[in-house]
Amino acid sequence: MRKLFVLLIAVSLALIIAAGVFFFYLFPVKMRPAREYRAAVAQFESGEYVSAALQFEDMKGYADSAERAKAAWLAAGDAAFEDGDLAQTRTYYLKGGADTQMFEKLDSEYYKQGVQAYADNKRVEAENCFSCISEGSAYLALLDQVRISCGERFLKDGDLESAEKVLRLCGDASRSEISGLWTDAGSERLTTYDLTGAAYCFAKAIAFAGDELRDTVSRRIDEEWVSAARRASAEGNPDLAEKLLARTGSGSEVRLAAVYTEAAAAEAEGRLAEALALYCSAAGYSDADARADALRPRLRSYFNAGGSGCFATLEDGKVGFEGDWGVYTAPDWDAVSIACGMSRFVLGVTKDGRVTFTGNDSDGCGAVDAWSGVTAVSAGRSHSVGLTSDGRVLACGADDAGQVSGVSSWEGITAVDCGARFTVGVRADGTLIACGDDSSGQCGVSGAHGAVSVACGAAHTVWLGSDGTAGAVGDDSFGQCGVSSWSGLAAVYAGANHTVGLLRDGTLIACGDNSHGECEVAGYTGVISVACGDGFTLILTENGTRIRLGN
Repeated sequence: MRKLFVLLIAVSLALIIAAGVFFFYLFPVKMRPAREYRAAVAQFESGEYVSAALQFEDMKGYADSAERAKAAWLAAGDAAFEDGDLAQTRTYYLKGGADTQMFEKLDSEYYKQGVQAYADNKRVEAENCFSCISEGSAYLALLDQVRISCGERFLKDGDLESAEKVLRLCGDASRSEISGLWTDAGSERLTTYDLTGAAYCFAKAIAFAGDELRDTVSRRIDEEWVSAARRASAEGNPDLAEKLLARTGSGSEVRLAAVYTEAAAAEAEGRLAEALALYCSAAGYSDADARADALRPRLRSYFNAGGSGCFATLEDGKVGFEGDWGVYTAPDWDAVSIACGMSRFVLGVTKDGRVTFTGNDSDGCGAVDAWSGVTAVSAGRSHSVGLTSDGRVLACGADDAGQVSGVSSWEGITAVDCGARFTVGVRADGTLIACGDDSSGQCGVSGAHGAVSVACGAAHTVWLGSDGTAGAVGDDSFGQCGVSSWSGLAAVYAGANHTVGLLRDGTLIACGDNSHGECEVAGYTGVISVACGDGFTLILTENGTRIRLGN
């Protein structure tokens, strides 16, 4: 009996061990993969290729699961291709190790779609398709012709910018052909004497030509200009013929004559900045230098800045508004000088000494109708000041700090300027006088001597000495009064919290608040006009370039 009991226990333990081996080893290793394999096969046969591929990949070498996984990925790629999803097709083909023929089929479709996108003027979409074509594909050699065809269509339609964007995507092997397209486009524009359009096209033709073909292309372009000039001359238009000849790279005397003629026409029409630039380009021809010298003083007050987001221009008597002027529009004045106020208003002095006003008439700053004999004006935040020919100072507007009433007794004044709530004048003896807000010491000018001009910021005063040096008092929280080392100055200008000096050689220097880049004036040359506002600096150079720095 005892032996039988021991035998039963032994048999039971053996059965338990056998069951453990089955459930913990044989089933996971032998039975479960077989079931999952059959399930994956079923998914594949039902068209669930991605799920089947993932399942086969998870079997880690069971039976032929690796080969089955690749087949499933390829089948998934074929299905995605039929659905038109080329991106997924490419992904699945890569996972499945597709052969060259399958990728050629995909490349062909990418090429077709790219061509169609270009035909529909969808450049970005087209290039996205082209970028997916396989490296080494024969279709890559066809892409430039597609781009060139599209660029040529843009050129015929006159869309030069789009043409350039497409054509610059082409490879170096196509540069000669592209250069020819731009040259032909320029020639076409010369048939209607579109000089600007032709010059643009010819410039692109030279750029695409490269070093080897540049001389050849330049000669052909010169021939096109000369041919157009001859046609214009035959049509009885010698002025146009000269302009066309001036575009060539030869015949400097003819070119200078044409530039001089353009400059004189611009000056006659009141486009003074353009005229000065052209006269400078024709330097040495006739009296171009003398005319340029005569224009510079007229343009030194070209800009006038006042507020934080607006300024005005004065060109041959015509006032222009730029920036945020809100409901106000530029006045039709024949002005000789102007001044902008911080609260968005502008004063103008006419040839007969009257003062005109437009803009925000807060605190009575526009009460200037009765003023006469005025030679210059200045404007603060909400007050206006005028300097008369006999050295008196007129003022109106906000007087909360005495900035208006304080000037009533001034005499012998040669220059005047306004800060936010203060006014400063230059006496004939080179000393300064000031009234108004002095909370930052901006009116503490009693120590100034030899001053010839003055400029006021929001709360600081800067003056120019006759010896080309500068002095400053007032708010220096941003370093805007740091002018003591300046020399060789021709003029000084004050923004709200920064100061700019114009040197006699036409370069600039600056100090003060530079949080918007308003003091980044280094490197500019040939400067003839400057104005400073709240956070910005305006510059005009003798070649007609207008530069805006800051906010």
